[in-house]
Amino acid sequence: METISLSEREKSNDECSIFDKIEKADSEAKHWIREGDNNKATHFLLGAAQLRRITYGSLHPETLSTFFTLGMILYRNHEYSEAERILRNVKALRRKLFGATHTLTLRTCTSLDRHLYVIDNKYLCIISTCTWISCQTIA
Repeated sequence: METISLSEREKSNDECSIFDKIEKADSEAKHWIREGDNNKATHFLLGAAQLRRITYGSLHPETLSTFFTLGMILYRNHEYSEAERILRNVKALRRKLFGATHTLTLRTCTSLDRHLYVIDNKYLCIISTCTWISCQTIA
């Protein structure tokens, strides 16, 4: 029979509790997304994203996926600058991890490209992080 030292057992319990916290935060975020409460979903997604970054690192696909979802929820919540900052970061890290033509990298680009911004009620801008920027005056 294999014996495990107390410090190894404590470490194992700590790791389990981190994974449990990630799972709980994910579950709560999904619940609040389904319920349409983006503020509560943001709270739990941010917690899950931070725990994943600490546990797996910034370049882990699950970490990036959680941050991507967080960015999209922030966008739905009209927190455009924070959403854009997060999605640009996800795009850069996915490009580094997977390459520029990988499906997940392109998905992030497409999500950023699709969004329209109205600036001072004067300009309608299509922001493209991958290819181009186009603005026109609103009539």
